[in-house]
Amino acid sequence: MATNEARDTADAPTLSPVWDRDPIVVASRRPRVMYFPSKVLLADPSPADLKRWTGGESTGMDRGDVAVRIEAGVTFLGAFTTQWALRGVQSMAQAPKSAPGSDLCSVLWPTGGADNTIRNAQAFKVPDTKEVNPAAVNAAWLRVFKYLRDQERRVLAESGEPSLALFTTLDGFDAPEIVITKLSDILGQKTQEGQWAHPHLSNAIAYAKNGAHLGALHDYAVRTPGAWSIVESCRAQAVRRPGLVG
Repeated sequence: MATNEARDTADAPTLSPVWDRDPIVVASRRPRVMYFPSKVLLADPSPADLKRWTGGESTGMDRGDVAVRIEAGVTFLGAFTTQWALRGVQSMAQAPKSAPGSDLCSVLWPTGGADNTIRNAQAFKVPDTKEVNPAAVNAAWLRVFKYLRDQERRVLAESGEPSLALFTTLDGFDAPEIVITKLSDILGQKTQEGQWAHPHLSNAIAYAKNGAHLGALHDYAVRTPGAWSIVESCRAQAVRRPGLVG
C-alpha cells in the first residue's frame, strides 16, 4: 500500500496556475487604505475572535491589523493574468480568443502589509512548487473583504451613522464607494453591480498610478467586445506616464 501511495504521488501532475478568464475585482471611486486583522488573510475569524476584536478595548495592535491599498478604479484580487501584453492589438477584430501563455502571466493582488505573507507563506503556494497560488490569494482577499463588509454592517446597525459606509449606497449617491464583482460585469455593465462600478473604473484611468493593475485592465478590455474605449483610455494614460508599463 505504501509503495502504491508513493507511486501515485510521484505520478500526479504538478498543478500550475492558469489564466483567470474572468477575475473578481474591487472597483473603488477613489484610492483607499483599509485595515484588517492579519489572521483573516489565512482563515475565517472565529466567534471568539470577532467578540474580542469588537470589544471597546480592542486596538489595531491587539488585532494584528495590516493595511491594504485599494486603487482608484480596479484592483485585482489574486488574478493570474497578463499586463500590457496586448498593446500591439489595434482593433477588437484582432483580439486573441485563446488564453495567454502562463509565462506571460503573473499574480496580481492589492498591495500592502500582507505582501510578504502572500509571497512566502506555504498557504499561498501551489502544491509541490514555489509558485504563488492565485486561487488561494483570491480566496484570502474575498475573505478579507467579506470581513470588512460585515464589520461595516455591524457598525451601521449599532450607530446608524451613514457616513461610515463604503460598501453601502448612501442617500444622494447612485452607487456605493466600493463594489466587488466580476470584471466582465463591469466592462459589459451586465448587472447592477457592474453598472455601479463602471464609472469608478472609467473615471479613474486618467489618474492611475499602479501600472500592473492598469495593464491587466487593458488586456482584459482588449478581449471584451464593446470595451475599446477603456483600451484607448488605458493606452493614453500609458503615454502620459510611460513608467506604468513595465
